[in-house]
Amino acid sequence: MNQYLPKIIFIILYSNLSFAEVLLNQDVDIASGSTLSNDSGGTIRELSGGPYTIDNRGTIEATDMNSNNHNIRLLVGTSVDNSGLIDTSGSANLSSIIFTDNSGTNSVINSGTIQAETTGQYGHGIVVLDASLTEITNSSGGTIKVTDSAYVSGAIRISERIGDGGSVNTITNNGTITAIGTTHSRGIISIDTGTIDRINNTGTIQAQGGSETNYGIVFWNDSGTTVTNSGTIQGTGGTTSRGIHINGNISSITNTGTITGGTDGIGNDGHITTIVNTGTITGTTGYGINNGAGSITNLTNSQNNLTYNGKLPTNYYVKVNSSSSYGKITISNPQGSMNVGISDDSTLEATTYSSVFSGITDASTSFGGVTSGTVINGGKEYSWSLVNSVATSWDLTLTFLRNAPSAADTQRSIRAIKGQLQGNLNSLTAGANFANMNTYDCNFFDAKGGCFSFGNRYTDVQSPSIQTNSFVATGGYKLSDHFRVAGFIDQNLNYNLAHNIDVENKGPLVGLIGVWNQHANQLGWQIKVANAYQSKDASIKRSVTGTSEAGKGKTDIDAQSYVAELSYNHAINSSLFLRPYMALRYALVKQDGYTETGVDNPLTYNTIRDRSKTALVGVKVKKQLTNKVVARGSVGLEHDLSHKTDNLEASGVSGLTSESFSNRLDKTRPVASLGADYYIDQTQRLSVNAFHQELPFASTKSRTLYINYMLGF
Repeated sequence: MNQYLPKIIFIILYSNLSFAEVLLNQDVDIASGSTLSNDSGGTIRELSGGPYTIDNRGTIEATDMNSNNHNIRLLVGTSVDNSGLIDTSGSANLSSIIFTDNSGTNSVINSGTIQAETTGQYGHGIVVLDASLTEITNSSGGTIKVTDSAYVSGAIRISERIGDGGSVNTITNNGTITAIGTTHSRGIISIDTGTIDRINNTGTIQAQGGSETNYGIVFWNDSGTTVTNSGTIQGTGGTTSRGIHINGNISSITNTGTITGGTDGIGNDGHITTIVNTGTITGTTGYGINNGAGSITNLTNSQNNLTYNGKLPTNYYVKVNSSSSYGKITISNPQGSMNVGISDDSTLEATTYSSVFSGITDASTSFGGVTSGTVINGGKEYSWSLVNSVATSWDLTLTFLRNAPSAADTQRSIRAIKGQLQGNLNSLTAGANFANMNTYDCNFFDAKGGCFSFGNRYTDVQSPSIQTNSFVATGGYKLSDHFRVAGFIDQNLNYNLAHNIDVENKGPLVGLIGVWNQHANQLGWQIKVANAYQSKDASIKRSVTGTSEAGKGKTDIDAQSYVAELSYNHAINSSLFLRPYMALRYALVKQDGYTETGVDNPLTYNTIRDRSKTALVGVKVKKQLTNKVVARGSVGLEHDLSHKTDNLEASGVSGLTSESFSNRLDKTRPVASLGADYYIDQTQRLSVNAFHQELPFASTKSRTLYINYMLGF
């Protein structure tokens, strides 16, 4: 043996050879026609090191084993690929493959046969014990089985020994998984703290026994498993035999195949979130679904002879394939109440579907008193009702009401309001940008260091046309020759939008400003930080387009922004000043989600967030024209470093798609302003400012005119 090799590869190259030895901690490759045998068990043991691979195309066998033994024992990460035979036999408590106390990466892929035969108790094909596997895949033609067990056999067992719990991500069966014994046979068992994420079956999973309980699949724990079956799952023989038995919590069973039991197809003493049955679920002496001691949240059924016992599901959905093929359920011993509906993937017509329920004597209890409603299907809207036709039998009657809103027309009606929503976002952005970057800074002081201003702001946003008119009040205070602060309130007097959006005037734009100047005369460096916040109530209308309905809903819209600006004020001469600046701005506009009211088919809209990080550069100019008049102006560019806007998404009509807000987004935009100050005296000033900016959405422009009076004191 080469001591420098990281792994020992044992390859059997010759046929019809038999070995009574153990392969320990190594990769194993068994050639077709070759046999590896050990009468005492433990034929292959991966106990340390790894990860390892076991590739068997021949035979690995352990015969005449005593109690508590295993053919292949895996304590470290191992991938098993079997296309041959792994055969194990003995008296009791044995398994062909056991993964135990194993924290490595493990898997089993089988296209051959993995089997265990025991005349005693606890025989298993594959055991996962305090270990995790990515997959157990039993391919077409593959068999995993246990036979002749006297008591509690399991072809695949997922469980625990010391509390860590075994887990398998996916069990896929395209072949046969079977357990045959005298008492308590199980095809797949999840017990203790073992978990299985998914079981996908297109083959056969079965359990057969002479007495007691026999289950094709059994969950004795909260495994949370999703079971998808298009093959056969069955349990036969014994006093109680079920295709699937639940005594814990699993996620779902989706059946397009056959689930059958000598007693019940599915027996539930735990909780199942969802059952979707478009195949066949039957019990020979019991029920298709026996829910005597369990709970089921959602049950969808298209089988025309499903039998059911016990506590009713929270929600039951009739699936209709055609006028002659639809779900019928006979209920025994109904307990509780259920909400009745029609599955979304049904194919409906205006007719009567007879005997969709049998066994219901008290509609006020079993149906919760609700025996009618409306449903949209195939572009048509129907009213439905449950009619007690005879004894305990109930028919489902559908009546055509109208052609339902089409997805295409509804999409166009949504697209029509998208531009107006963009315009509203632009309008709120324009107000906040103007407040933070321009003249809401109260900076005219007298002896007490105080400043007060009031005025009027008028903003016009184009495409779509939106006008706002606001009263503005600003107050400032000079803390020292270098520091000053200010605050403002911008209260809308009116807010004129397109006819589909109505924004209430309440909810002013408010903000704070802080300024540091290098020099008392405001020359040199300046740092300004500012924020703005506004919250508005809005009513949004959706107009009729083709077959679409008119809709209306209310929502809240919030806007906030934060700006940090660095500038340098340079005196060209005694009357001309230039102030180059650069700034960073973060802005967030959020429109809350809402649901339309007063409409037959209301749409529900998502929350929309518009988030941007923007860099701004430019220059501001101030020119002293006379002792009383100062002219001002600025030009600049702003560029979005990042800009993300949620899509507009609506639900309520099948087939709707999201609408993008970012498909016409301008990331680089010019800004400019022009204004003048008139000094009435040393403590009073009149100002006028005109401001032009391009906005992010759809090449929209805004113009703002601001006139204000300022008093220093």
